[in-house]
Amino acid sequence: MNKSSKTGKTLALIGGGIILFGTVLMINDDGGTLTSLAIPFIFIGLLVIMASILFIGNLSNKAFHINNFIFLFMLLAFNAIALFGALFSNTAGSETYFATGLSYVIWGVFYFLQFVRPNKIWRITWFLMMVVFLFFWQTGLGYLIGQMIF
Repeated sequence: MNKSSKTGKTLALIGGGIILFGTVLMINDDGGTLTSLAIPFIFIGLLVIMASILFIGNLSNKAFHINNFIFLFMLLAFNAIALFGALFSNTAGSETYFATGLSYVIWGVFYFLQFVRPNKIWRITWFLMMVVFLFFWQTGLGYLIGQMIF
C-alpha cells in the first residue's frame, strides 16, 4: 500500500468519525450550545472525506465527480437550512432567493471549468477556487450582492 493511499484511508476514517460525532450531537438534541455545533461538524467531516478522495488511488475523473457532487449535496443542505431559517423568521426576501439560487449556477460554472482541460492541476485549482468562492458566497457575499440588486 503506498503512502498516499494510506493517508487517504486515514483521512476518510477521521472524516467518518467527525460526521458520526456531529450526528450524535444532532440526535442528542437538548437545545444546548453543543447541538448547534452538529451541522458544522457534519460539514467539516464531509470536507475531510473530500480531501481523502484526493489522496486515495489516482486522481481520475471519477474522484473529481465524487468530490463535486459531495460539495453539491453540502450546498443543497446549507441552502435548505438557510431558507428554512429565513422563512421561519419571516425575513426571506428576493436577496435570499437570489443568493441561494445563484449558488447552484456558480457551482455549475466551476464544475464545467474543471473539466474543460484534462490537466489534474487545473482541476484541483478550479475545485479549490470553487470551494473558497462558494464559502464566501454562502456566508454573506451572495446576500449582500442580492441586497444591492434588489
